[in-house]
Amino acid sequence: MTLFANVIFYILLFVVLYIQVFLLITFIESKNDKKILQKDPKKKKYPSVTIIVPCFNEEKSLAKTIFSLLKLKYPKDKLSIFIVDDGSADGTLSIANKFARKDKRIKVFHKENGGKHTALNLGLEHVEADLVCTIDADTFLTPSALINAVSCFRRDKKTAAVGGNVLIGNPRTIAQSAQSIEYQMFSFVKKILGFLGGVLVVPGAFSVYCTATLREVGGYKNGHNLEDLELTYRLQTQGHKVCQSHQAIAYTTGPSNIKGLFKQRLRWGYGFLNNTIDYRNAILNKRFG
Repeated sequence: MTLFANVIFYILLFVVLYIQVFLLITFIESKNDKKILQKDPKKKKYPSVTIIVPCFNEEKSLAKTIFSLLKLKYPKDKLSIFIVDDGSADGTLSIANKFARKDKRIKVFHKENGGKHTALNLGLEHVEADLVCTIDADTFLTPSALINAVSCFRRDKKTAAVGGNVLIGNPRTIAQSAQSIEYQMFSFVKKILGFLGGVLVVPGAFSVYCTATLREVGGYKNGHNLEDLELTYRLQTQGHKVCQSHQAIAYTTGPSNIKGLFKQRLRWGYGFLNNTIDYRNAILNKRFG
C-alpha cells in the first residue's frame, strides 16, 4: 500500500513540475513576441467601440465605473457607452440618467429584471459600433485598458474576442486580500494560456468582442449563470479566435466577506461544470486550444 501511495505521489509531483516548467518556458519564449506585438504603427485608425454596462442595484459603484470610462484614452468620436439597468430597485437608474444628461455618448436603457445576459442582449440590439466592450458595474478600467485590448483586433483580423486582465482593486478585508493574491496568480496563468491559444474564459468583468461575430453566434445566453464562460466556449467551438490582453487592466471589488465569496465560487463552480459538460466534445480537442 505504501509503495502504491509513493508511486501516485511521484506521478503527481512530476505532472506538477512539468506544467510549471512548461508554463515558464512558454512565458520566456513569448517575451520577444510580446515586444513585437506592442508596436502599432496605425495609431489613428481606431475602430468604433460601444461599452455596455449591465446594472442591477449598483448605485454604490456605478458612478466610479462611469468616471473610469470617461477617462479612457480612446478617441471620443469612436466611443459610446450604454448603461443597461436590469430592473434595479435602488438609485442605479437615477445615477445613470444624470450622466446621460451631461454626456451625449452615454445612453441609458431600462428593462424588467431578467438576468445579466438579457441586459447585455438589449444593449447589443442597439450597437452600431465595430466592437462591443462589456464590463461589470463594479469594475473600473485603467485609462489605457481599452486601447490595449482593441490593439489585439488590429494586429490580427481573425480575433473575435479579447479578455482583459482583471485584478482586485484596493482590497480592504481579509477575503478581498486573499482574492487579490489569487487574481494575480490567475493573471499569469491567463497570460500563458493566451500565448498558447487556449484562453479558458473571456471574463464578463471586462471583455471586448467583434460585434458582427457576437451577433453571428447568437449573442449572450444564460450559460448556467456563467454567461462569459459559455460564450467563450461557443466562440471557440465555432472556430473563432479568442485572445487575452495582459496590458488591458481593470480592477474589480470582489466579495467583501467569506459568505459572499463562497456564494460567488459556488456559482462559478456550478457554471463551470455544467458548461463544460455542455461542451464536452471540445475537451482534449486540439482544434479548440
